[in-house]
Amino acid sequence: MPVIDENGDLFGVVNAVDALAVALVVLVLAGGVVVLTGASGGADSGTLTQSVTVQTTVDVPTEVAALETGPVANEQVAAIERVERVGTAENASSGNATYELDVQLVVGATEDGVTTFAGERLFIGRSVTLDLETVTVSGVVTAAREPERVESVPTPTPTPTPEPTTAAPSTKTPTRTATPPTQTTTPEPTTTRVVTVETTVDAGKVDTITEGPVMGRDIVAVHDRAVVSETETTTTLRLQVELEVVEEDGTVYFRGVAVEPGTRLRLDLGEARIAGTVIAL
Repeated sequence: MPVIDENGDLFGVVNAVDALAVALVVLVLAGGVVVLTGASGGADSGTLTQSVTVQTTVDVPTEVAALETGPVANEQVAAIERVERVGTAENASSGNATYELDVQLVVGATEDGVTTFAGERLFIGRSVTLDLETVTVSGVVTAAREPERVESVPTPTPTPTPEPTTAAPSTKTPTRTATPPTQTTTPEPTTTRVVTVETTVDAGKVDTITEGPVMGRDIVAVHDRAVVSETETTTTLRLQVELEVVEEDGTVYFRGVAVEPGTRLRLDLGEARIAGTVIAL
């Protein structure tokens, strides 16, 4: 029996033209299912980020104190992952030093799969300017990891205040231990100093900054809080913050960095994390 007979029937059963039309409809429907399934697969969901290493030169007295690892509330920078000094010594005349920063950038991608940052192609050797919330730095990209998608960009979270606990009295007999040898070097004396810091925060976060003790590293208390100015979205505060510092030869050091008017500090106040400028000591 011929495949198509003299009447145009396929195997003498179905008209060949009708069979071709049915096959075409099936292929179109199948293609639509594939396209819809691919679009909803979630491959492009989340925020595209890329970790890169940036080498930058910063001012030692004022800018280094503002470089801390952690989340950054910024549309272009998600987090600072590493801060490491690579210069052997700061320039004696300018007070500058070279640092390497590992930062997680919020990036984009073109239709050709090219990664972009701030609207331009991201590549090793590119010069970038980064707003790190407390300080803006400029540097050169020296290394980059593979981009990855995250469900959400990390945001700064306050350190929870531990609740006081009462230890049960011990019934064990105290054990006599050997007295450690006397240290050959005397540690630097630590004292406290109240500094005036001015900071601008979101209007919705103002109520989280209150006067009182602070259960934070190197931060004793907030003694005074005054509103300097307000807009619909932000509020500028002037805070009297008591810090644990080291004083040597008339210079005040906080976390190993000299503090003076104009120094930028990042402070975790328990319920709020702020970045501010020292106004007075």
